[in-house]
Order: sequence, then C-alpha cells, then structure tokens
Amino acid sequence: MFHRTIVGIAAFVSFAALATAASAAPDLQPIPSRLAHGVVSVRNTGDAISGASVVTINCHKPGLVGGCVDIPAAFVAAYTNAAYPDRLVVRVPRLRPGRVHNHTLPFWAAMVWPSGTYDFDFVVDAGGAVAEGAAGEANNTGTYSKIVP
Repeated sequence: MFHRTIVGIAAFVSFAALATAASAAPDLQPIPSRLAHGVVSVRNTGDAISGASVVTINCHKPGLVGGCVDIPAAFVAAYTNAAYPDRLVVRVPRLRPGRVHNHTLPFWAAMVWPSGTYDFDFVVDAGGAVAEGAAGEANNTGTYSKIVP
C-alpha cells in the first residue's frame, strides 16, 4: 500500500514539474532610470533563462526625430547595428530569472549635452529573439527623460 502511494505522489510531482516547466518563460524589461548614470539595464522578471538579445535606445527631443548628441566616433562600431538604424544598440547576454544585466556606457560621462529635454526610448529584445511568456513583448519598452538646464 505504501509503495503505491509513494509512486502516486512521485508521479504527481513529476507531472506538476512538467506543467510548470512548460509554462516557464523569460520576461525581459528595461530599467530606463539607470541611464541617468550612463548604465543600460535589463531585468529578467520571468521564471526561465532568456536567450541573448539586444536593447535599442532611440534618443530624440520630445516631438522630434533626433536632435541628440552623437556618440564619439571611436564607439560607433561597438554601439550601432544596421538592423536598427539611428539607435544605440547594446548586446544583452542570457539572463537567469531575477537577474539584471548592467552595461555601463564608457562614453556617457564625457558627453556634453546642450540645454533642453531629451527622451530615450528603450526596446529590450528589439529583434524578438526571446520567446517571452504571457506578458510577451508588451512590457519590453520604457522611456527615460534627461533634462539639461
């Protein structure tokens, strides 16, 4: 009798684990406020490891296309990609659930911004390479605004 009970419990646990594993998915989200310190951050709020992806940032003045300071020429190759024209591109490695990838932009502190407001629109997993869960791509965007007096 105990043997059948133990086998039954083990089978239930195995099926429950399979159901959880089948519904597990990564969920990548930007943390735009960290750009204030020159850091591009992406968090995996899902319950599975994400694949590698990219985050793009579109800098523009409110209501306009463009109008931002150019990144230094020495960094253009490392932070651009023809698939995402006129965007800053940062590669994001695989992320375990609950983990954050922080990438410090080496040129950020040296940039000189004229007076004005600048919006930075983030898109994580811009290429749609990561199969995300129920939230899908709906929470992959965010905006940071920089105000220079």
